[in-house]
Amino acid sequence: MIEQPDVVDVPARGRYEARLAGELVGYAAYRTMPGRLIVVDTVIVTPGRPEADPAHRQAVGDALSAAVLADVRRRRTNLSPLCPALVDYLRRNPQHRDLIDPAYRGAFAEA
Repeated sequence: MIEQPDVVDVPARGRYEARLAGELVGYAAYRTMPGRLIVVDTVIVTPGRPEADPAHRQAVGDALSAAVLADVRRRRTNLSPLCPALVDYLRRNPQHRDLIDPAYRGAFAEA
């Protein structure tokens, strides 16, 4: 079983950080605008970690995405998903698409 990281928003750094046992294992960088959170990148930090396999990387990325979306919903704001990892998560979890800024919703239209 893959350990799930703790994720916290660190506004001073403009990112959500994922940590395992206090160690940074990933982050989702963002910018804010009135009424909108713009997620620009997700980075998984895994140097020298044996759990840096694809399943671990996916778990960290998914934990970051889930935390971002929960926070966007709590704040009642819109999301501009510019980060490919977040876009992938939204494609796999369509229940969160209502959070997407209307300008970006067309990219998620069902074919």
